[in-house]
Amino acid sequence: MPPLQSFVSAFKNQRTLLLLTLTVLAGFTIWLQWYNRSSPPAIEPTPSGPDYYLRNFTLTATGADGLPRYIIDSAYMEYIAGQETITFLRPSLFFDNENQTSWQIQGDKARVTEQGRWIMMEGQVVLKQRNEMRNETIRLETADLLVLPEQKRAESNNPVLLTTSDAIVKAVGLRMNLLQERFELLHQVQGEYRVPPS
Repeated sequence: MPPLQSFVSAFKNQRTLLLLTLTVLAGFTIWLQWYNRSSPPAIEPTPSGPDYYLRNFTLTATGADGLPRYIIDSAYMEYIAGQETITFLRPSLFFDNENQTSWQIQGDKARVTEQGRWIMMEGQVVLKQRNEMRNETIRLETADLLVLPEQKRAESNNPVLLTTSDAIVKAVGLRMNLLQERFELLHQVQGEYRVPPS
């Protein structure tokens, strides 16, 4: 066999062998990647809506002793399992105190957690107290008010506007006892008082 034909024949055999080797290596690499693939992450199902909800209702919350703690009136309430939080829209809370007067607390939204141990009134919050004996109304406006029903306390770190029949007071921060007619304005207190004509 002439040397040129021998070289071409040997080159074809080597090329075929090389192609065969590369094909086997490529197949082995694909199989290794498939074998070592990571399993897809588990997809948590997203809730399509609340587990339960109520519209336009009034609820009386009681303590462990069975006595009423407060009344809540709301346009809408929803509960989603796992969050342990009940959400209310446009709620009104009512607390009766020792002096036969009551506080009404209204907000844009409220979240009740810790099995009712605290209520976060969110958005613009209005507190009103009407004393029929003295024919007097106290009105407080603030934002994001924390209410502790068991202690009958409420507090906010936001600006506060207090209005009565004869005064307008502005402050920052509020602490109040819902059982008594007592509250504390914490900082930057400024007041205007109306003096009745003599």
